[in-house]
Amino acid sequence: MGASNSLINNSKNIYLSYPKKNKDNLYINSLQQKLSEKKFYVINSENSSELLDHLDANKISESVGNILERTIYFVICISEETISSYHQTIEINNCFEYNKELLYLIIDKSCTPENNRFVNSLVKNKKWLRFYNDEHFDDCLDYLSSLNL
Repeated sequence: MGASNSLINNSKNIYLSYPKKNKDNLYINSLQQKLSEKKFYVINSENSSELLDHLDANKISESVGNILERTIYFVICISEETISSYHQTIEINNCFEYNKELLYLIIDKSCTPENNRFVNSLVKNKKWLRFYNDEHFDDCLDYLSSLNL
């Protein structure tokens, strides 16, 4: 319950969405660590599930709503797996439903809006950054750190 309360009370909540197949991605894990060091509270599908595990079915929907309402920024990592990831599709839909600020991070160079029709239709005119090498990592971290959250 303590983790849920810290999320609810934190004004610097960032929701990080990525396909489960990419959960061990070096850049995703490093980004989570660096953002935490900068006092952001990073929630993702794995730790949001942990927050909800102890709840009965009636409270899960309410708690998911609380998490999403208090999330200031969504960061959505896009890879080839995004196209077939049911779970990530739900997260992306929730982002749109709650009308949150978002940033797309392209973690697979074959899936940029410039070279992938699906990604282009998803991203449209929203902010996106390449995120598949060290230089991109630093650019992304600088961008997120500069946000006035």
